[in-house]
Amino acid sequence: MNSFNEVFDAIKDYCRQHVVAASYTLFDGIDPVDFSADTATLSVRSEFLQGVVNDRYIPLMKEAFRAILGFDVQIKLVVAGEAAPAAQTADPAPALR
Repeated sequence: MNSFNEVFDAIKDYCRQHVVAASYTLFDGIDPVDFSADTATLSVRSEFLQGVVNDRYIPLMKEAFRAILGFDVQIKLVVAGEAAPAAQTADPAPALR
């Protein structure tokens, strides 16, 4: 696998095999953002979906990452549009004169 997108497609396939079809549809609302060191950052469409994934599917997704990559991965969920809150709250740079 050459990219995080390919890895995440394999993760979703793994999860599809371990949940009922109706539950799997929520994985359509999860997108890969970044993979650095041992942390996968995933974007979800809403805070509601973030809560559902955190409450019910993080253990399965960690199991999937371990099965696909061969090592443990931490999962960080961000709500789409809120991926860089630090940049949104930083003071603006002073104007040049």
